[in-house]
Amino acid sequence: MILSKTLAMLLAGGGLGAAVVASPSADSTLSRSSVERVNSEAYTAFGRSVAIAGEFAFVGEPSVGGGGRGGGGGRGGAAPAGIVHVFRYGTAGWKPAGELTSSNTSGGDGFGVTVAAEGTTLLVGAVRPAPVAVPAGGRGGPGGGGGGAGGRGAPQGPPAPPPPDTEIGSVQLFKRGADMKYTAAGKLDGSTAGGSQFGSAIAVMGDIALVGAPGEANGGTVYAYSRAKDGSWSAAGSLPAQGLAAGDHFGAA
Repeated sequence: MILSKTLAMLLAGGGLGAAVVASPSADSTLSRSSVERVNSEAYTAFGRSVAIAGEFAFVGEPSVGGGGRGGGGGRGGAAPAGIVHVFRYGTAGWKPAGELTSSNTSGGDGFGVTVAAEGTTLLVGAVRPAPVAVPAGGRGGPGGGGGGAGGRGAPQGPPAPPPPDTEIGSVQLFKRGADMKYTAAGKLDGSTAGGSQFGSAIAVMGDIALVGAPGEANGGTVYAYSRAKDGSWSAAGSLPAQGLAAGDHFGAA
């Protein structure tokens, strides 16, 4: 959701990443600037997702946590938890204004893979990547790089099928207070099916939020939520879709 005087123009997800931002000038032309992460470790997926609400911008970095920045399984080993960077626009341009983490932080949780914001509300998706196929054979084993059978020069067998995707996913809520800080405000109740990838896509407008779960067995689902006057969110059904089949990934974007 684009609000106020700023417009997110371009993202570079994966690698170091950067979010390029354009701001209207006095003559209505657009001038470009960027917001970048402070740490220069590569493979962080900084910029995988962005959202802007007024003078605040949110940049997801789903493969890196607030402690040791390992870069999603790169030089730091296993992927840490994700974070969402908060930036605020002022007279000196975009400046860091905090970092948000999951309420149940765990390595490789994918927190920040999607973000959506409007007004004082921020929604953050946490979805682990689907498993990938493992090449046939390991080092020194059949099809590996050792000196035995299946070593260099030996034909490689087909890759083993990937493990089943059991990721459910989640969407967490954050609220901006009078102190202009964002704090956790609960979660959206969603799919409980393994592999549903709930939170792969999020949109919010006014008192309505939509959340995609493209991995559900029926071909994918988009869940709807409504916000009451007291600020609480509740399920409001799902978007009708016809002719879906398993693997269609309805709700992926």
